[in-house]
Amino acid sequence: MIDFMPTGFHFIRPEWLFALIPSLLFFSCLLAMKMQGNQWSRAVSRDLLPYLLDGGKSGGRSGLLAILLAAWTVASIAMAGPAWNKLPLPVLEKEDALVIIQDLSLSMFAQDLSPDRMTRARHKLTDILKKRNEGVTALIAYSAEAHTIVPLTDDIRTIENMVPALSPAIMPGYGSNVAAGVRRGLELISAGGGGRGRMLLITDEVTAEDVRTIPAMLEGRPVTLSVIGVGSENGGPIPMKDGGFWKDANGTIIVPTMDRRLLKELAAGSGGRYSDITLTDADIDYLLASETLIESSDEYKRLEREFDTWQDMGSRIVLLLLPLALFAFRRGLIVVLFLAIIFTGGECRAMSWPDLWLTRDQQAAKAMQKNDFSGAAETFREPGWKGAARYRAGDYEKAAEMFSGLESADGFYNLGNALAKGGQLNEAIQSYKKALELAPEMNDARDNLELVEKLLREQQQQQKDQQGGQGKEDQQGGQDKKGENQARQQGGQDGQSGQEQGDRQQESPGEKGEERGDQQEKGTQQDDQEQGEQGDQAEEGSGDASQDADKLNNEQKQKHGDPSEEKAGQDKSDPVSHTDGDEKGEAGKEEGVSADEQPLSEEELQAIEQVLRNVPDDPGGLLRRKFEYEYQQNRSQNKSNNNSKIW
Repeated sequence: MIDFMPTGFHFIRPEWLFALIPSLLFFSCLLAMKMQGNQWSRAVSRDLLPYLLDGGKSGGRSGLLAILLAAWTVASIAMAGPAWNKLPLPVLEKEDALVIIQDLSLSMFAQDLSPDRMTRARHKLTDILKKRNEGVTALIAYSAEAHTIVPLTDDIRTIENMVPALSPAIMPGYGSNVAAGVRRGLELISAGGGGRGRMLLITDEVTAEDVRTIPAMLEGRPVTLSVIGVGSENGGPIPMKDGGFWKDANGTIIVPTMDRRLLKELAAGSGGRYSDITLTDADIDYLLASETLIESSDEYKRLEREFDTWQDMGSRIVLLLLPLALFAFRRGLIVVLFLAIIFTGGECRAMSWPDLWLTRDQQAAKAMQKNDFSGAAETFREPGWKGAARYRAGDYEKAAEMFSGLESADGFYNLGNALAKGGQLNEAIQSYKKALELAPEMNDARDNLELVEKLLREQQQQQKDQQGGQGKEDQQGGQDKKGENQARQQGGQDGQSGQEQGDRQQESPGEKGEERGDQQEKGTQQDDQEQGEQGDQAEEGSGDASQDADKLNNEQKQKHGDPSEEKAGQDKSDPVSHTDGDEKGEAGKEEGVSADEQPLSEEELQAIEQVLRNVPDDPGGLLRRKFEYEYQQNRSQNKSNNNSKIW
């Protein structure tokens, strides 16, 4: 059997098929009138019937009505948008690379701006990201050294999630190495920006040496550097938690000021612009204006990924109306129709200019090219394209809703991506598996499936580690208790000497426990101090400066403390406790196994859940550990910057 219907045939705008209903009703009326005319032939002779009925005129009217009926039908089908062929649509991205370099030196805690410089810089950074609708963006932070927070990416939401954690408290070293931040920015632009882009420095101070060296670094490169000055020329002291202020080696209070002249010279020598930080977007509009783009950076580059869109064949079907229009032109109906269009005002003015030449999907595709993903999502009619726009806009929940209605390999693959981005890893795995069932050769789905399964296993392992840590504390308590009972029994059997040895055994775990408790208490107090300062930073604008600055001072003292104290603490352990270590280990092991075999009660589960809820959220913890690791690596390779100025 020959299949005359193309594969995938459908109507893009099927609601226009309702326009066929009036034509069918009209055709039914004509047919009824025709049947009524045939009834006269039963009563009147066929030879006399043409003279009694207006046959010639009725025949002409019937032909005209048939032409109108055919034209109505063809026009309705064309407006419905028949489609059966897909066309690949390339994805274009504007070549506009912007690297934001954020100063995280201690001087950003100064309160000459309300509430302090760091808070104002975070707010300004958020405003900049909201205006980034095109191109790729990166974020770098620096103090003694420069660290990449987010490389060049078009996912602005990822950078926005990192902004609240920015604080000098997360930096492992003290200083203000602006040149290192610019050098790291050049590396990112060379790697991901095609060697051409813009850098935006948010800082409160540069030195005369920076004004000489940084423009030399940018010389001959299609890269500019603009500057936002944060602070005032009068400056302000750096507060500490105890109510005092940071002082130098001579005991003088440090008052960091902003030298506007040096900042302007740096921006001018680097081909950029300078502006003081403002409460409005005037500084952003001035620094990131379109005329600041480098050469041909307003061109678009084609990405590797493509989207498929259905080709609207309605414009070709309209050509069938041309022969019918010839009959209408002969009778003057086209002139009447043209006059009717001119004198009907409302509907014509309501139609926008793009609607005359582009379909909704074509308009949305243009919006996608301009990175207006939210507008494209509202304009698209095809669910797959609508979901793709929602996905690019970061609305993964709505994107998953759109992709869930697509029963194809690509649909399940895109659904899995949206679910994975939304954190629903189990559902994403199922979607990837369905995509592979329909298209086993889809390597992208297989790679994403392996990645999501790995992430899920890591999450489950973390949950087990947290629960295992709670059970290990309970097991340790039971082990100590059993060791005490064992010591008492041994003392009762062995007499005086055994009793003395049992006393030593009983006292030793207590001493070790006290020592371990002291160390744990110190660590807990330090963690609580860090978390408390992070919480105060989110709730109080001016209070975070003093708390974070004092915490940095304490951390620096702890890093350079006397290691002999730790060694002495380790030597305090009683060697008698090791003599019975194997027996206590076996006892604790047996007790731990029996505890694992018993399921946790509902009260224990609630207690564990309560403990997990009380774990403080530290968004800067990951960045702090990352920067500390990089800092230690640079120190081991003698790459660390030795800057005597710590603010």
